[in-house]
Amino acid sequence: MAIVRHNKKARNKPLRSKQAGSTPVQMVEVEIHDLSYEAQGVSRSLEKVLFVADALPGETVKVSIDNPGRRFDQGKLLEIISPSDERIEPLCPHYKRCGACQLQHLQLNKQLSYKQNTLDQQLTRQLKLNDIPWQPALESDGFGYRRRARLGVRYRKQQDEIIIGFREHNNRHLAAIDECPVLTASLSALISPMRELINKLESKPRITQLDLITADNSDAAVLRYLKILTKNDIKALKIFAQKHQIQLHVQGDEEQGLECLWPENPEPLNFKMQGDVLEFTVKNFIQGNGNMNRKMVEMAIDWIQPKDTETLLDLFAGIGNFSLPMARHFKQVMAVEGEKTMVKQIELNAQLNTISNITSRAMNLNDEILLTMLPSA
Repeated sequence: MAIVRHNKKARNKPLRSKQAGSTPVQMVEVEIHDLSYEAQGVSRSLEKVLFVADALPGETVKVSIDNPGRRFDQGKLLEIISPSDERIEPLCPHYKRCGACQLQHLQLNKQLSYKQNTLDQQLTRQLKLNDIPWQPALESDGFGYRRRARLGVRYRKQQDEIIIGFREHNNRHLAAIDECPVLTASLSALISPMRELINKLESKPRITQLDLITADNSDAAVLRYLKILTKNDIKALKIFAQKHQIQLHVQGDEEQGLECLWPENPEPLNFKMQGDVLEFTVKNFIQGNGNMNRKMVEMAIDWIQPKDTETLLDLFAGIGNFSLPMARHFKQVMAVEGEKTMVKQIELNAQLNTISNITSRAMNLNDEILLTMLPSA
């Protein structure tokens, strides 16, 4: 499955040039032939390759070339003269500014084709693999699926206000958002209330990041700050967390560490996988798409066709996302993970689910010498 390329020679039609200060800006009409691995439209109509964000293969577009380079040019989309049949209206109201998503203007099934094609190209070029036997891509809902996200928090002194959001396209500025349809509904609904809360804090210039996490048993938020929060702010944060029934953690520097403000004795966050319960902390890595995660584990078990006489080696095992469900089908599982805290979490999850055939080990999997210590069978 691969995205369709339009390789016919496009017309090169210079429109006009204008002066933007002292820098000349060329305006051209070109056709888009492909998508880059960064999801930008690629035109080969001119002498140099031209990259155009938000353009799709098969489209004729008007572009301003305001960032010329030695090997390629970067253009800004001004007008879509002839749109692609695969183009759709982005659902998110922040899409044009927010840099978190790049392909909402492309039909979902075509997005999957593009991503698989991009991976195929990278494997072919970097590893010299050919004729990769691609299987049909696993599919999930295009919105409301993401159960973890990190958003930036910035204080704008001149306006005396807080903005929360992801970085804009091609710069370090934050795109202020009040919702994110890609996140689970409960996390998206927290963005505006969190902004209003932080805006009222005495320490609001010190807040830098907001992590939002959905688990099966609770939602959680982590606020990261630069300096110690005031007592009034801590009180306000606790009241907010209790009102919205979320776990609220704060994290400062190494001395301050990570602290859960509410509830006082929080239950470990968890999600279910193949009948087991996997606990995790707000600092642990988990797959962002819970539904897709379950499908991946099911597919892995189906592909491997495990036998109860065999041993499985699970590298980059995380908190045991694959190791635990696989242990139900194998004689033994060795889970290897680089982060010691997650190795500890594997052990705790094995105990929680009364699984005794998992051996976990902390190891730097980028160390070639250490890799020779792994069992060969």
